Amino acid sequence: MPTLLTLHRQPFAIAAFLLPFAALFQNKLLTVVLLALTVAVLVLSRPRLGLRGLRPAWPILIGLTLLLLWAFASALWSIDAAHSLKRFGRLLPTVLAGIVIGIAALSVNREQRRFVVVAVAAGMLVASLLAIFGEFVRSGEIGDPQANLVLNWMAYWHFRPFSALSAILIFPLLAAAFRAADRVLMITAIVVMAAAIFYAGASASKLALCIGLPVFLLAWRWGRPVSRILAVALSAAFVLLPGFVTALDLPSLLRTQGHAIHSSAAHRLVIMRFVNERVDERPVLGWGLHASRLLPGGGADARIDPGYADIMGVMSNDPATEVELLPLHPHNASQQIRVELGIPGVLLYALLFGLCCIALVRRYPDGPTLAAGGSALVAVFVIGQLSFSVWQSWWISAQLLCVCLFLAMMAPRTGDAPTDDQASEGG
Repeated sequence: MPTLLTLHRQPFAIAAFLLPFAALFQNKLLTVVLLALTVAVLVLSRPRLGLRGLRPAWPILIGLTLLLLWAFASALWSIDAAHSLKRFGRLLPTVLAGIVIGIAALSVNREQRRFVVVAVAAGMLVASLLAIFGEFVRSGEIGDPQANLVLNWMAYWHFRPFSALSAILIFPLLAAAFRAADRVLMITAIVVMAAAIFYAGASASKLALCIGLPVFLLAWRWGRPVSRILAVALSAAFVLLPGFVTALDLPSLLRTQGHAIHSSAAHRLVIMRFVNERVDERPVLGWGLHASRLLPGGGADARIDPGYADIMGVMSNDPATEVELLPLHPHNASQQIRVELGIPGVLLYALLFGLCCIALVRRYPDGPTLAAGGSALVAVFVIGQLSFSVWQSWWISAQLLCVCLFLAMMAPRTGDAPTDDQASEGG
C-alpha cells in the first residue's frame, strides 16, 4: 500500500484520480495532466520503457504516423499555411506524449493496477457527485449562483467535457468490476457516473452511453466476432455517415410529416450542408489542417441564405436567433477531417478505428476486457460525430489518457488467461 512518502511513485494512480476533476473544473487542464504524467513516466519508469508487448499496436502507430504526416503536408495547400503549422506544432507533442504514457502503461504490474483502478473509481465517483450538485446549482434549484462566488463558479463548470470523459471511462470501470476486489466502490462509481451523464451531461454523451452498453453486452457474449464487426462498421461509418445523412434529405421528410426539430439539431444540418459544399470545392486534398474556422462564408447567417430555407422552415427556435453557417468547426469528426484533409485524411482516420479494434482482439481474450475496449471506442466515435473539434488539445489529451488508463486498468492479474501475444512469447 503506497504511503504519502511513496505515492509519488504511482503516477498513473495520481493522474487517474485528478483526471475527472480536471475535466470538470477546467477541461484545458487535461493537457496539463497528460504532460505531467509524461514527465513523471520519463523520470520514474524510464528503465521499463521498452517495446515489449507493443506488437499489436504497431499498425496503429504506423497509421497514426501517416495521418500526422498527411496533416503536416496539408500546410502546403492550406488556405492559411501558418495557421495549419501552428496547430500541428501543438498536435505533435500531445500525440507523442500519449504514445510515451501508453507504452509505460503496458508495464504496469498487478499491484499498481489495483491502485489505478481504485483511483479511477474514487475520482470519478467524487467528481460525478460534484457534477450532479453543480447541475442543481446551474439550474437554480440550489441557491442563487449570482449571489455566491462559489456557487457561481460551480454553475460554469465544464459539464460537457466531463460527461464525455465519463461516457468513455465507464466501460473500463465496468470491466474492472468483474476483476477487482473493490466491487462495491466500482459499482457505486458506475451508477453515480451514469446518473451524472444523464442529469448533467451532454446529449452526445448520453447517446454514447446508450449505444455503448448494448455493444458491451454483445461483445462480452460473443467477443471477437463482435469486435471484428466493429472494426469494419466504425471505419465505414466514419467515411459514409455524413453522406448518408445528407442523402436522407431530412428537411423534406420533416416538412412532409409536419414536424419541427430543435434548433441545435437544425443547426447541425445547416453546418453539414455548408461543409459539404466546401468539400465539393476541394474534394481530394481538402482545405488544410485546422482550416474549418477559416472556410470562406462560414460566418454568414443561414436565415438570409435561400440555400438553407428548407432547414430554417423546420427549425423550432426563435427566428430572431442567428444561425451561423459554421461556428468554428463542423462538430462532426468525419466532416472536419474530410473538409480539412481530403480523401486521404478521412481514409487514414477511419482506418485508425479499425486498427484499434483489431489490436483489442489480438491483445485481450474474450470477456469484459475486450467488451470494455470496444464499447469505449464506440463512445469516442459517437461523441466525435456530435461534439468537439477533432484537433482540440484537451479532447485529444482526454482520449490518450483514457487509452493509457484502459491499458493500466486491464493489466494482467494472477490467474488471468494469457493473451495471444503472451502465449506466443511464452511458447
